[in-house]
Amino acid sequence: MAIVFAKYSSLLPSNPARSALVLSLVNSLGLLSPQYSASRRIQVIKPIRASYKELAAYHSREYLDAVLHTTLPAGDSSPSSIQAVATSAAAFGLEDDCPVFDGMSEYVQLVGGATLTAVKALHAMDIAICWDGGR
Repeated sequence: MAIVFAKYSSLLPSNPARSALVLSLVNSLGLLSPQYSASRRIQVIKPIRASYKELAAYHSREYLDAVLHTTLPAGDSSPSSIQAVATSAAAFGLEDDCPVFDGMSEYVQLVGGATLTAVKALHAMDIAICWDGGR
């Protein structure tokens, strides 16, 4: 699951490939290796994909509809079509350094789910990090 998650979180236009780079760095430092000190080793927990209901506990229906269902026009890259998407998305801050991008719905569900997974992990451990949390 870490590879799938890294694939979608690496699509973030403001930080392309960041998640894959962090995963590669953590792995190259041996922090995931069973030979690394058990008290300091990083344990990767498979994140769940957040459901609409889980996301709705923190966000409005209008916002979720924008981030989960706003897509770039397939095959229609005319300035008017792009402007229409940009105008509706801008109402929710989906512009400038947070633009709409292909795979955004999956990204939102996976990063939201990873954050919820990290929160649940705090019941059993002292530190939990969701490297890709937030936009």
